[in-house]
Amino acid sequence: KKLSKQKNNLNLNNHSFFLSIGRLTKQKNHELLINLYKKYKINDKIFILREDLLISQEPVKGWTSSGDDTIAVGLDKNITDTLRKEGVVRDLIRQVQTLRKDANFAVEDRIKIYTVLDGIVQDSLIEFKGLFMSEVLALEIIESPKGGEFSGFVKLEGQSFTFGLERVKSKGN
Repeated sequence: KKLSKQKNNLNLNNHSFFLSIGRLTKQKNHELLINLYKKYKINDKIFILREDLLISQEPVKGWTSSGDDTIAVGLDKNITDTLRKEGVVRDLIRQVQTLRKDANFAVEDRIKIYTVLDGIVQDSLIEFKGLFMSEVLALEIIESPKGGEFSGFVKLEGQSFTFGLERVKSKGN
């Protein structure tokens, strides 16, 4: 957070005040900042109260931040390869769930999936296969462009893939 003075509340002729504020804002001492919400002693004659300061946020390059006077939260905006792949798989999960719904499959139906993937979509599915399988209740992925009792198209990452879905009969039925 960035600290600055409020001109209408402070004596602007006191140079030691500005030096002290400069030191305070450059220190990474959280105890000093906590004291700002109460009262901070500059010298024997000058104290800073919370209402004497304007606190604003300046995010670091590559980060975004939000908050208020008492707390700030920062978020790294850099997308790692792993994070991108997880996002691709979550989008794939969403689209396969839509195909399940369009096929009128029951929520609890276990399925086999027929598809042929490539590029980032294939790499993402390989890395996050467990997550994908558990979310869509897939027991098996068969690398074939055709198959299943229902098929549909999935568009992802600028590509289009055919997915075939087949309900797996439980041993009790």
